[in-house]
Amino acid sequence: EKSALPGSQLGVLIEVDADGTKQAMDKVMAEISKKANIPGFRKGKVPRQVLLTHFGAKNVHGSACEELFNASVGKALKDSDVRYIGQAELDGDVDALIASFKPSEPFRFKIRIDVWPQAVVKDGYRALEVSAEEEPFDEALVDQALEELRKKNALKMPAGEDAVAAMDSTALVVTMSGFFRNDDGSRGEPLPEIAEGNSIEIKMESGVYMAGLVEGLVGAKVGDSVEVPVTFPENAPRAELRGVKALFSVDVEAISDVVLPDLDDEFAANVSDEQTMAALRDNIRTRLSEEATKLNEASVNKALETALLELTEVEVPATLVEERTKLKFANMMTDFKQQGMDDAQVKAMINPENYEKYAKNARPNVIRALKLSFAHARIAEVEGMAPTAQEIEDQITLVRAELKGEEVDEEKLRESVEAELTREKVLELIRSSAKITMVPKSVDAAS
Repeated sequence: EKSALPGSQLGVLIEVDADGTKQAMDKVMAEISKKANIPGFRKGKVPRQVLLTHFGAKNVHGSACEELFNASVGKALKDSDVRYIGQAELDGDVDALIASFKPSEPFRFKIRIDVWPQAVVKDGYRALEVSAEEEPFDEALVDQALEELRKKNALKMPAGEDAVAAMDSTALVVTMSGFFRNDDGSRGEPLPEIAEGNSIEIKMESGVYMAGLVEGLVGAKVGDSVEVPVTFPENAPRAELRGVKALFSVDVEAISDVVLPDLDDEFAANVSDEQTMAALRDNIRTRLSEEATKLNEASVNKALETALLELTEVEVPATLVEERTKLKFANMMTDFKQQGMDDAQVKAMINPENYEKYAKNARPNVIRALKLSFAHARIAEVEGMAPTAQEIEDQITLVRAELKGEEVDEEKLRESVEAELTREKVLELIRSSAKITMVPKSVDAAS
């Protein structure tokens, strides 16, 4: 007997016949008898009533109920032909259930379990009206990209004795140490395993380092010791340093002049496969144009999906939200390791407090993504446009080729591929009939 419960849960009434309760009780008693060490009796030969008196009938019956739960829940869920998530839980009071248990008599109990929900998508998804921000593209972006190439390929020349650190035209070699900053602005305890070392190169460019660091070194000369106050950003990789006020002690060892190369054919040949400056500019223009097109497509998709959510009703199981949030947290830790963070730092970040801080911010996005996936699945079902088995296999083959032999969870890979193919098909459908207005990207968004 099944019943739908709030929160995308399913209630299942499980009935065990008298023979089943007898077998469970006999099994528990046999296991207890083998382990029981009761004076006057050999192990395995202790009378049942003595065991019940010694261990307590409630405890023994509790073990029998647990045995029945473990033995019957899996079969009941399999027979129910329901796509469930996570582990089943007893629905009701445990003590009351144990009290109702009687060996060799029928036994009933209820369980609840999260199940894969089916979204309800209201009519109108074929006639959406949305506005999406348009990614700007003009020749100034090409000039900006070329300037970045110049900086990347700049020459460093020893500066004169009286040289001073200046923005965009010098680079420093320094010895640097980081400290917590006290409320009065003075130096506190050293920062843990960060921002310290000898002969560190600092490019005097904005946006490369933490805000305020290079700006605080402007005007410094060789031999100077400078203390620069900074504040770690709220999105710093290490959670314990987010928003922390710090002080960097910087000893300037050397200053170099940064000489930018001319934008000519020789430069183009040195930094690319192109032989002329005109060809390099065309190459960059094409690439940036393609990037803008992809960003605009993503902007439209986001607007369409936001509108689709307004038409979607679905209860997302808490179990699934937590599972996906933990997966995202684990992926973030893996990314940190791949970016060069050492194992000790990564392990230090993996604790309940840091996870909960992360999860608090991540859960809304996880819920949004899950709601959308359920909406996509429902529309694909209604429209008869779910990915075919061949389409899924073809895409899995492509993904495996990109992974180049890297181990992967096959079930999760298949699930991910099917979900993404479904999303692409649904977005193509609703985009083809939507009224889309592109608006200039706001200044805040562009920055």
